[in-house]
Amino acid sequence: MKRFLSLLLVFMLLMASAALADTNWNCPNCGQVGNNDNYCPHCGTRRPSQASSTDLGNVPTPMPTEQVPLAPGEVQIGDIVTFGSYEQDGDTRNGAEPIRWIVLDIRDSGLFLISEKGLEKAQFHSHNDKTGWAGSDVRRWLNNTFLATAFSSSQQAAIQDTQVDNSAAQHNPDVNKAGREGEPTTDKVFLLSYKEVLDYLMGQDRIYCVPTQTAQTHGVNKSDKTYYNGQRTTWYWLRSPAYSSNANVVDWNGKVETCIMSHNRGTVRPALWVNISAVSR
Repeated sequence: MKRFLSLLLVFMLLMASAALADTNWNCPNCGQVGNNDNYCPHCGTRRPSQASSTDLGNVPTPMPTEQVPLAPGEVQIGDIVTFGSYEQDGDTRNGAEPIRWIVLDIRDSGLFLISEKGLEKAQFHSHNDKTGWAGSDVRRWLNNTFLATAFSSSQQAAIQDTQVDNSAAQHNPDVNKAGREGEPTTDKVFLLSYKEVLDYLMGQDRIYCVPTQTAQTHGVNKSDKTYYNGQRTTWYWLRSPAYSSNANVVDWNGKVETCIMSHNRGTVRPALWVNISAVSR
């Protein structure tokens, strides 16, 4: 009897070890150990498909189909790619979700991306003054908190430093009558300017913005009348100044308007330049 109980105990320990080994897995993107059934808790990469055992014998582990790096020529303007991860569905128990980005431009080995959705509620700046993009709270949040939260260290290294043009040529002269200019900044993550909206979004469906569930939970404004893909739209900040204490926004109807800087019910659609090899379908 004692021998049977000893064998049973050994068997249970082996089963527990196997279950733990099945829970822990090495992330193919960042190389760290994941302990989530679906996504890596460090960078958000989806867990590769697992081998299974059937009556026909052991089935070889299939090659992962997710998070396959892209190469030049495999992506076009207007495509949707994934890069990084951020809490979006409002359920923190299942980890952060991969961020979907729209490709706005392609140069050499770099992609110019804007997030498909309004990722988070934000205000441009806490005070209604003449603060421009360089000194804004939203710039500080994007290049510190958001950068560290949404991207692993290797992904941060793949984001190109961008010389952001904040000259009057980027702004709407009709609402920037004082000709407010800002010094150029070097950023990993930034917001589009008024001119970039005209160049990349105007007249296209991708100008509309739907907020994530997380942003909705945090209290963003949503339209009662305008829908995109069956979901109510929201408005999002641009980096261009307007009047003396406003900034440009794209409203829920896809029109460029202005808003006081301290308004805290809009969203952010981050933009960045990143190496093509760092993104995936």
